[in-house]
Amino acid sequence: MPVTVYEWPTAVPDCIYPLSPQGGVKANRYSFETDSPAPPIERPIHTWAPEQYTVDLVPMSLSAFEVFQTWFRGTLGYGVSPFRFKHPITKEYKSWRFVNSDPPYQVTKSRLIPNDRPNRRAIKLTFSIMSMPYSFPADFLIQEGLDYVLQEQSDKIIVRDGYSFPG
Repeated sequence: MPVTVYEWPTAVPDCIYPLSPQGGVKANRYSFETDSPAPPIERPIHTWAPEQYTVDLVPMSLSAFEVFQTWFRGTLGYGVSPFRFKHPITKEYKSWRFVNSDPPYQVTKSRLIPNDRPNRRAIKLTFSIMSMPYSFPADFLIQEGLDYVLQEQSDKIIVRDGYSFPG
């Protein structure tokens, strides 16, 4: 079952406020003490280290926000599936997914939306995204019982009962 990376909806501006991105590479090490007086031993947790950023999009219209909500809820299954989006710093297209948080995105009205001007850009979105590789490394997949799961810092996502995940 290949991974599907969805496109960002064309009706929703993907323009990030220039000074809004905050984040970077996630910590990717496990440290443990030994019985000896030597310093702690450190090892990488994963074979790749995702990047995580919190970003603010430029204000959008009510109709663009409705398209975003439909895409988020339907196409992405409430933000679970990965999507293509510009890297917040380099502007290079990469695969991302929404960070599991509550709420998954923040909505702010930056000004009133008059009834006679429903397309006024007045809705701002803030959300956190985490980079995803286009294809997962082969050793990133583990098997538990008859289910194949993708493991990420002790969170387990069952890919499909009894099937491999050929990323």
